[in-house]
Amino acid sequence: MHNRNYPGSTENESRELQLQLLNGLAEGVVGIDLSGNFSFLNPAACRMLGFADEHEAIGLHAHSTTHYKRADGSPFPEQECPIYQVQRTGETLQAWDDLFWRQDGSCFPVRVFASPLYGSDNQLHGIVVSFQDLTEKIEQERRYQIAQQAGGVGIWEYYPKQDKIFYDEGTWQLLGYSPHTQNSYFSFATWRDLIHPDDLAQAEPVISSSIATGQQFSLELRYWHAQQYWHWVQARGQAVEFYADNTPKRLMGAHVDIHRLKETEQALRQREQQFTEAKQIARLGNWVSDFVTKRIEWSDEIYDIFGMSQDEWEATHEAFMSAVHPEDRDKVQAALDASIRDGAKYDVEHRVLRPDGSIATVQEIGRTIHDEHGNPLRMVGTVQDITEMRALRDANRAKTQFLNAVSHDLRTPLNAVIGFADILEQTDLDEQQRQYLQLCQSGARRLNELIDTLLDLARLERGNLELSKETFSLHRCVEDLEKLLRLQAEEKNLDLTCTIDPQIPAWVYGDRVRFTQVFQNLVSNAIKFCQAGSVQAAVKQAERESYVTVTVTDSGPGIAAEDHKAIFEAFRQAGNETSRSQGSGLGLSICKELVSLMGGEIDLHSEVGVGSTFTFTVYLPQSQSPTHQATHNKPPRKDTGTASAHVLVADDEPTNTLLLQAMLERRGLRVSIARDGQQALEFWQDYAPDLLIFDLQMPAIGGFQLIAKIREREQALELPRTPAVLCTANSAESIYRESFNCGYDEILTKPISHDSITALLHRVLSLNHTNARQ
Repeated sequence: MHNRNYPGSTENESRELQLQLLNGLAEGVVGIDLSGNFSFLNPAACRMLGFADEHEAIGLHAHSTTHYKRADGSPFPEQECPIYQVQRTGETLQAWDDLFWRQDGSCFPVRVFASPLYGSDNQLHGIVVSFQDLTEKIEQERRYQIAQQAGGVGIWEYYPKQDKIFYDEGTWQLLGYSPHTQNSYFSFATWRDLIHPDDLAQAEPVISSSIATGQQFSLELRYWHAQQYWHWVQARGQAVEFYADNTPKRLMGAHVDIHRLKETEQALRQREQQFTEAKQIARLGNWVSDFVTKRIEWSDEIYDIFGMSQDEWEATHEAFMSAVHPEDRDKVQAALDASIRDGAKYDVEHRVLRPDGSIATVQEIGRTIHDEHGNPLRMVGTVQDITEMRALRDANRAKTQFLNAVSHDLRTPLNAVIGFADILEQTDLDEQQRQYLQLCQSGARRLNELIDTLLDLARLERGNLELSKETFSLHRCVEDLEKLLRLQAEEKNLDLTCTIDPQIPAWVYGDRVRFTQVFQNLVSNAIKFCQAGSVQAAVKQAERESYVTVTVTDSGPGIAAEDHKAIFEAFRQAGNETSRSQGSGLGLSICKELVSLMGGEIDLHSEVGVGSTFTFTVYLPQSQSPTHQATHNKPPRKDTGTASAHVLVADDEPTNTLLLQAMLERRGLRVSIARDGQQALEFWQDYAPDLLIFDLQMPAIGGFQLIAKIREREQALELPRTPAVLCTANSAESIYRESFNCGYDEILTKPISHDSITALLHRVLSLNHTNARQ
């Protein structure tokens, strides 16, 4: 570099102009003499290097001050510094990226240029160094790379004549490769190997056209990913440089990661397909009625449900109403009007007349959408073909009615068998007679248990079995069950132990009857199948809060692994038919369903020749101690003593009344018999009995109407409430609910036994008191 004079100016003027130019540069410019010391610095260099002004730096050794160590902190020897190569060679060095250090000890990235400085004598006087601070540029590049990575974007270039393709880091990373392990450039043939064959056939003509003309293109392609799968990418590009003959010199574009988008699209298509299939399987269609445009849209399923063709049947309100069964049109129109007018839910079941003469039953559900002024905009809804469902529902209803009727008809004669057998047991019998009687009692009770089991199974299958929750003592419940089951165990010389964790709360809330049923069934089964050894039942606090775990372990024959699942199925038992034990094979199936209803699950662990362990867990949260209801909430019951109590029995079946009369009179009670509901009402008015025991189905006035009339007259005349018991062979859940709603205090389910009548009298009649109405 030589000092130059600008045309028309003196040497001093030229120097002044040069100085102004240096001072105005944004780049840092410094002079270094042959000793390696600063000889001048422009203001930008002073600012970047941390000097207050030029005078603070002049005379300092440049390398030792600003270039003395590398980025990792290791020393940077002066003899290796590129700047001093210029001094040794006298040649200019073009830009290179380096690191300079400020006076406060911090560093910053720079791009450096170094040139020799010659005087008028053509001798080397020093070096001129210019540099740019790259901090902002590097930060911008870092942000761009982050944006690229976040957006899944990579850049590519292609030079057709040289057949060279370049991918930046973003593209290689998008395809799962490390940029440092890939070639900087590769050929078009190599690119073809990266593309899915199906996509390549469509992409090549488009790319070839762009190479020839330079026109823009956009393609969706699958690239082979480093993790061995096809990865969806959108490739966009166009020519950005041309030769003199206007042919593309360089094409440039971007790769955009669309793999997740494609996966989402595929998932949506699959869901749409699944939804369509589900609608077809469920025979479910959807519709939209636009009140503004007066257009109605029906899905394909609706045409199928209505048995009509889209070409022959236009979707209109009139066409729809013409397909509705004439007897159902008024209720359908009323439901539509209510939804449109008031916004009520449109929910109606009706019949459809198909063109082929068949009749379908459909369930329609919809809602009306209104604007802010309450004007109807549109109505949306669904139509489901429930013809088969309705038939199944009717069949289930008939099945329920049949089971209830069979149950009633079986329990009625069983009532006489079990009841009179209990009475006979209390008479003088010889040993053989007593043995025969006990066999009769055992068979009758077994038949009664089978009836209960079948009814429970039917309720569970229909989903009609409801839990009756109450606060009860789990400790007392287990103790009572142990006493009951111990007799069964002692008959087989088995050791029975029932334990309960003291940590279990004194009172819990749940269905005591169903818990007892499951517990008793499992322990009873263990005793039945165990020929020697022991049966152990343990009740513990489960790991889950408010849950209780019960384990029943026996030393019986065990159950083969292949039978573990089968024994929880209805009418199935472990083993083959020839070794089938006594029982219906329903108990465990019902236990499983009951445990599920109580919020838990049941499990089995068993080994043949060792024994079995059944475990079930149920939800029984802690409850407060039950308190007696305040007497002012209910009309007071009359007080009576059993020695003088008068019982009114009403039943149109003579055998039942004879049995009840015998059982009650043997306990010292006076009994009056009514043959129908009307006679019972008159007896109640005339004789003021202390206890009422009524059958459900009676001539003249049925059991529900009878007690309702009595409760009304008690209230009107301010009479004490007479304890009333419904005695019925019908064990349907609805009967239980309705009986209490009508005014009964207790239910006595037929067949009646010695134990059940004793327990009933203990609950409903107070001891050692006189008749309040005498």
